[in-house]
Amino acid sequence: MKNPIWKRNANSFPTNQGRKEGLFMANLMSRNNDLMDMRDGFFR
Repeated sequence: MKNPIWKRNANSFPTNQGRKEGLFMANLMSRNNDLMDMRDGFFR
């Protein structure tokens, strides 16, 4: 899965793609911490 935020910043962070994507997903999960049903559906 490629997220739009990473695509916009691809030229700025050419060697940190995995790290940036990992941080994006961690932030997404923490912001949706009260939506556990949505998170479960996302990974299934």
